[in-house]
Amino acid sequence: MTSARAVWYDDLSIRSGWTVPDRQTVSGWATDHRVLTERDSSEPGPYSCARTPYLVEPMDALGDPECSELLIMKAAQIGYSEFLRNAIGFWIAQDSGPVLIVLPTENDAKEVLDERIGPMVEATPCLAEHITGRKRNISRRRIILDNMEVHVAWSGSPGSLARRAIRYLLIDEADKFGEFSGKEADPISLGKKRLTTFGHRAKVAVGSTPTTRNGHTWKLWESIPTKKHYHLPCPHCGDFQPPNWQQVRWPKDLPGDRHLQAERIELDALAWYECRACEGRIEERHRTAMLGRGVWVAEGQTIDPAGILGGPPVDARRRAYHIPGLLSPWLTYSKLAAEWIAAIGDDALMMDFRNSRLGETYEVQAVSMRSAEFAEKITKGHARGVVPLWAGIILATADTQKDHFVYAIRAHGYGWKSRLIDHGKCFTFAELRQKCLDTPFVWEDPGLAHLFPRYLMIDSGGGAIEGEDRSRTDDVYQFSLTDPTRILASKGLGGRSAGRGNPVRMSSIKYAMHGEEQPVEIGLCVIDVGYFKDILAARIKKPEDAPDAWELHQDVDAEYCRQLASERKIIVREGRAGPSMRWVKVSQHARNEAWDIETMQVALAQLAHVESLDPPEVLAHEREQSRIRSQLPPQPSGMRDAHGRPFDVRHR
Repeated sequence: MTSARAVWYDDLSIRSGWTVPDRQTVSGWATDHRVLTERDSSEPGPYSCARTPYLVEPMDALGDPECSELLIMKAAQIGYSEFLRNAIGFWIAQDSGPVLIVLPTENDAKEVLDERIGPMVEATPCLAEHITGRKRNISRRRIILDNMEVHVAWSGSPGSLARRAIRYLLIDEADKFGEFSGKEADPISLGKKRLTTFGHRAKVAVGSTPTTRNGHTWKLWESIPTKKHYHLPCPHCGDFQPPNWQQVRWPKDLPGDRHLQAERIELDALAWYECRACEGRIEERHRTAMLGRGVWVAEGQTIDPAGILGGPPVDARRRAYHIPGLLSPWLTYSKLAAEWIAAIGDDALMMDFRNSRLGETYEVQAVSMRSAEFAEKITKGHARGVVPLWAGIILATADTQKDHFVYAIRAHGYGWKSRLIDHGKCFTFAELRQKCLDTPFVWEDPGLAHLFPRYLMIDSGGGAIEGEDRSRTDDVYQFSLTDPTRILASKGLGGRSAGRGNPVRMSSIKYAMHGEEQPVEIGLCVIDVGYFKDILAARIKKPEDAPDAWELHQDVDAEYCRQLASERKIIVREGRAGPSMRWVKVSQHARNEAWDIETMQVALAQLAHVESLDPPEVLAHEREQSRIRSQLPPQPSGMRDAHGRPFDVRHR
């Protein structure tokens, strides 16, 4: 009789004849199976990690169960396209799951399947065996295999990002995405929501050339705890160091202008890299060996000359890698030096070099303010709540927040001169009306009658009201309807939506109020905010004796000054449109309400035709006449002067 144990052993001996393939790394799979064609690469043949060894660790992270999120902040021409294809091929062969690739445009998305992923699957035997044979399963929008699917989406289409559950999310060139996809969240957030079904098995990889610190790439870089840089050993002293553009050297005494110098540096290969430790000269011939011995080092870690890491352990779940062009085997020191020299003095070229060659953010600050700039204006001693004699009108503006309003009241005069006479915060519309419309302000000359603000412009935004199904926009519009001649609801436009026609104009819209069946016609002031921010920044920098001086009162606090310095104008790259100028926050969390209401003041002043106000000397004469009239005793009706005319002080 055969025992149960004997049966178990016999079963085990049968099973021992089976072979279970070992799980490979992504880089190992690519080395064994990928073959690059002339269509894929300028260097056709079997794929070799030795060409781009800096991609091995991040590539293998895509096959590591412990890693859930990966960022490659990169320069151009570092081998990233093959990096993505290797990951997809590995997943098809060894760890299948639905893939979504998100690119900036629809054409980009369709081309990557039609010209890159599809041909790779067909040309790689271990992948081709998963092709179903149905022609409709391979298209420019999707590839359906017998074990998984690969889909594409693009940043301008919320629908393409929200249709299916996925396990792998690949995002390419995130900084070329628009800020939002329609009325939905940003494309990266929309894509991540599709990963929920697969839980801890899901993986997201973002690869992008950065643009500015406000771009998707840099924001993601800052949010990831483990940031890594590739350190290379000096061939002379062995010191490991990350590549640094400041260490690239070239002859400075070449003849000709800088364009001729750049051309000669590239053609004659005159540039080299200088070791930060021994100042040894590192030539192009040293680079291959250095790249092969390179080590990824996380921020906070150390590395000794033997290449051994020290320091605290790092979080393996979320990792970010920075890959500058100085690591690329296709970009020589001399080529980079020539491009740098050619870019000197050209902000657009310099931005492209910093982004595309160094993989760094770059911002050209066309205009910026510092809090200290306002100190001198505050110390001039202008009293709060007092109207200067040169003023012809008082205007109020308010910014709408979720639970309060921030307002500014400014006196305006001839030549666009203005002075802040009050500012603050309030919490109800009734309080806002009292502060900004029903408060009388005294003149510097106490003998003159008090002056009230003429108009209140209020931002119609402010977001949803917590716990309710209506937004503050509803309430702002209702508030404006209570006094439509003095209360102006406003909406700011920027980017391509602005700059069309008049930078500030009154319009009307049909708006469906909460709880109302029929839409109501609302007067709306539309503002090109970028245009008026430019004007405001220029006036802030004017001296106190300028005809269009911009003044503050003596009680302006430090927070108001910080908010006035909360934005700067920089050169940015938006999608494929090329460099352009834009006002952005100095930091993601900077409060800018003061800057916004002061910008609205400039727009409201133009809408109120401040340019037509009388000059100070005319105003002084009129006020003197007003003073005389106020001091005369009241005259009985029908009284005649010496010439038999009805009595009127204007004839005296």
